[in-house]
Amino acid sequence: MKKFELYDIPYFDTFFGYVSYISEKFPDSMGICQYDRRGNLTERSYGQLGRDVFAAARAIKADGFAGKHIAIVGENCYEWLAAFLAINCAGAVAVPVDIEQPDETIRAMLQSADVSAAFAAETFIPICAPLTENGGLKRLLRLSGGGDDGFFALCREGEGLDTPLGGELEPDMDSSIFFTSGTTSSPKPVLLSQRNILRNATEGVMMARGTQELYAPLPLYHTYGLNSTVLGSMINGVRITLNGDLKTMLRDLKLSKAETVVAVPLMVEAVYGMLMKSAEASENTAEAETFLKKHRFWGRFGMTRGQEALYKIKEAAGLGRLNQCVVGGANMSRELCENLGLFGISVLQGYGITECSPLISVNTLDSCRMGSVGHVVPGCRVKFTDGEILVSGTNVMKGYYGDEKLTAEAFDADGWFKTGDLGYMDRDGFLYITGRRKNLIVCKNGNKVSPEMLEALIAPLPLVKEVVVSGTTGGDSTDDVKVVASICPDPLLSADMSALEILERLQRDIDEINRTLPTYQQIQMINIRDGEFEKTASQKIKRSAV
Repeated sequence: MKKFELYDIPYFDTFFGYVSYISEKFPDSMGICQYDRRGNLTERSYGQLGRDVFAAARAIKADGFAGKHIAIVGENCYEWLAAFLAINCAGAVAVPVDIEQPDETIRAMLQSADVSAAFAAETFIPICAPLTENGGLKRLLRLSGGGDDGFFALCREGEGLDTPLGGELEPDMDSSIFFTSGTTSSPKPVLLSQRNILRNATEGVMMARGTQELYAPLPLYHTYGLNSTVLGSMINGVRITLNGDLKTMLRDLKLSKAETVVAVPLMVEAVYGMLMKSAEASENTAEAETFLKKHRFWGRFGMTRGQEALYKIKEAAGLGRLNQCVVGGANMSRELCENLGLFGISVLQGYGITECSPLISVNTLDSCRMGSVGHVVPGCRVKFTDGEILVSGTNVMKGYYGDEKLTAEAFDADGWFKTGDLGYMDRDGFLYITGRRKNLIVCKNGNKVSPEMLEALIAPLPLVKEVVVSGTTGGDSTDDVKVVASICPDPLLSADMSALEILERLQRDIDEINRTLPTYQQIQMINIRDGEFEKTASQKIKRSAV
């Protein structure tokens, strides 16, 4: 087992202790920052955050909502984060809602989670308002704005109260109900405790260094965007820039001058695109590409030099300080990781799932292996049953809210959570993901094909922008399964090509891949798509919509 260093970061078991620590240790440090659409910056210190959180928590508790479920419906913003912390400090249960869902699904989420009150951004007030008519939603507050029914009005309401906080909080009490992303099924309500979230947040930055200024573009209503990105880094008092608008994501990254980005692969690809556009603007594209190809090879042997030209390109792109990307959600290509490394940007891949708060494993700066999702975090244990990854530890959920049957099915007889992911661990303790159990293509002779493994081989092809591999019935019987690759071609590279030319080019490339594979794993059909695949808010392709 390979040894690696853990950063020294304190643990917390309740949100009252967590917020107290941050606001007292870093009272004057600018903590939470955000740019509006015009590029104007707002900043709030950790001292201000603590005062707002505790004032709002007193008001929530005084209004009788301790123990109740309170939704947060809106884009990333300071008020979203402060509301989440206040709900937990008041002893209530936060219900972050995926705002990318249709209106009816949002209302269904609120109802299934038994929500009694909600903070909603202006756009979502009309969606939530009908639930006040039947008495289910007792109070509806605006998430932002300066009116009498907004978050800051609630803070003012609580400033004059002497309601005690913290005494009734317990580590295992309910903290939050997060909904899974629903890539292959309907979103499931995951119930997490205060200890689940806070222990996992600490262990994430123990591994991946939460001591640098951070850019946070992921939605806070997912555990990856909130727990693994923001909550852990706050323990170190770092400056965190939130982004709640994909349209300004890259602009805000440059404005933030952040050293670390926590993102999904699609966002990291966009960062790389910024670097290559910078090379093009300086008329150094060919030089950069030649350098990258040559030094990717030599870099594997630790023999890189002459990177000053790439650093100048990086500086010109407005990313001079960026040196670390922590990535989850899907696999990153080796070539892209190596190229970013040559620009001085380390890519640390990790693995998580909502039911595990979410982080299970992550690479570290001291111990990183390309293609793996790193080492298992300290409070977590992993075992394998028929190739499936099972998890036990302080990060594992309490269950699916309101569904005992589904909860029971999610655990094995010894209480280990069944992730549904397939993988293995090498002798040095690096974890690898090979696919999803439910995605396996089962051939009539019993052979099993991992679509994710085939997608990893097809994705680097020049013409491929996105690909999903699946099985379809055909031939002489319904159990005669064919392996199909559905491909969205790169619109720039295929702009001057006919549909037939695109298909012929892809077929030639896939024929080359097929020659390296056993017969049962070979791609037998290619479908060309006109547009990109439908995605979740965390930019995972929805396989159910393919």
